[in-house]
Amino acid sequence: MIRELKKNGRSHAFDHYEVTWKEPNSQVSCLHSLQYLEAATNHLEVTSISWNSAGSIISCFYGRLGDKDWSTEKTYVCTWNLDCRGFNPNHPDVVIEVFGSVMCLAFHPSCPSIIAGGLYNGEVLVWDTSRADDPIIRRTWLSIDSHTDAVHQVRWLQDQPQGQRLQVLSVSSDGKILLWQMENDGRLVLIDGFALVTQQIPSITEINKPS
Repeated sequence: MIRELKKNGRSHAFDHYEVTWKEPNSQVSCLHSLQYLEAATNHLEVTSISWNSAGSIISCFYGRLGDKDWSTEKTYVCTWNLDCRGFNPNHPDVVIEVFGSVMCLAFHPSCPSIIAGGLYNGEVLVWDTSRADDPIIRRTWLSIDSHTDAVHQVRWLQDQPQGQRLQVLSVSSDGKILLWQMENDGRLVLIDGFALVTQQIPSITEINKPS
């Protein structure tokens, strides 16, 4: 999807087209414009956003969609509490520095301070924003079983229909869909997965048009 968006961005089909940014619907208005000055200074892009379970905190990641390699550039996960009395749209409540690009974020469905994220280098991390000193509480590390390409989606799942424990599902452009279990030793342990190989992708057959 990102590759196609970049391809469209290089197209000249919309040259000289003027975008109307104001919504014609009078019932729609912009409540807040959130930004982090250091991210803007470094020309970082917003690659993902997520709302927490309470509906009051929004998180976003500032990174780069155009990374061509496993970048170790400093990037940021930022959160704002919109219900906080001291809310400042230009100053996040929490800033987590990440060395590498985060491609996706997902708040825990019942713990408002827990966020899972997928990185460009294939790692999956879990942060606790209530821990100021060391917010990383779980990570997958890189191994032969982990992702070897960018993680473009993460989701929280229950391990059983009536279970209370939650697991993290990750999807990568390497063709793997992996399920991770949170362990007490700080790891995300792989417990299940599926790999889409080239032979499973349907081949495109050419259709001969009638003359």
